[in-house]
Amino acid sequence: MTRSAISILSVLTVWLCAATAHAGLIMTIDAPDRLVHRGDVVVFTATIENDTGANLFASDLALGFSGFNPVVISLHPLLGLIDFLIPAGTTSVSTALFDATAGDAALINTTYFVDVLLQDPTGGNFDTARVSLTVVPEPPALWLMVAAAVAMLGAVCRRSSDRTRR
Repeated sequence: MTRSAISILSVLTVWLCAATAHAGLIMTIDAPDRLVHRGDVVVFTATIENDTGANLFASDLALGFSGFNPVVISLHPLLGLIDFLIPAGTTSVSTALFDATAGDAALINTTYFVDVLLQDPTGGNFDTARVSLTVVPEPPALWLMVAAAVAMLGAVCRRSSDRTRR
């Protein structure tokens, strides 16, 4: 066999092995794209389809993160803190995978991406997904003051109307 034929066969073998392993777990993130303010903690949830052929507990699964700046985005795994069984051939209910926070270093109107890896204990079955956090500006202080003034005015009007009814 020529070297190019061996190279092509090697690439095909690796690709087929990866495609087979990938099919064992399917992670479907419920809302992968989020709008956040600096300091907000958002929880990412997902369903997990177990096509590995074996029963898995949530605590058996591992989460990995890549492709993000840890100075800007903080991540905390939640999967497995509450353990539950995912029988072979079934899909879990939607469950908390991890939480994410955009820190003070996050730039306004910027989207930050995180690559998420879910894998079983053998590492042979896995799935990947990408989530995003878009940092939006805080509501202007003037709007907050106007909202507070309207609420206070409503309370005063309600009190005065109660007094006139008596």
